Amino acid sequence: PFFSMLRQAEAMGKKLDCSMIYSVKYPYDIIEKQELDKFSTDMELKALVTVTRPAEGDGWTGQTGRVNGEMIKKAVPDFMDRVAYICGPPEFVKALKDDLVAMGMNDREIRAEMWG
Repeated sequence: PFFSMLRQAEAMGKKLDCSMIYSVKYPYDIIEKQELDKFSTDMELKALVTVTRPAEGDGWTGQTGRVNGEMIKKAVPDFMDRVAYICGPPEFVKALKDDLVAMGMNDREIRAEMWG
């Protein structure tokens, strides 16, 4: 749902005060990389891509590891003043939501969509 939300904001000519942490297993799993880069430039989206299973020789030099509360705290220091949108498999969504609540985020400020 995130790319649809970003496309709608772009169509409306909006700049964003928005951060996106995008997790994939492998670098080749990154979908719409060029579009994500365009959103970052044109709409001031702060995007962080993290790879959970980097391999030697895959060329990945960016963030690695699973998304968790500490990663969010570093990437989005004012996360407590925002609404969090989480999308992914049920166990990922639950773990991340639990992390955010444990760090003091209000449950009502967390939106989640599960798949898989």
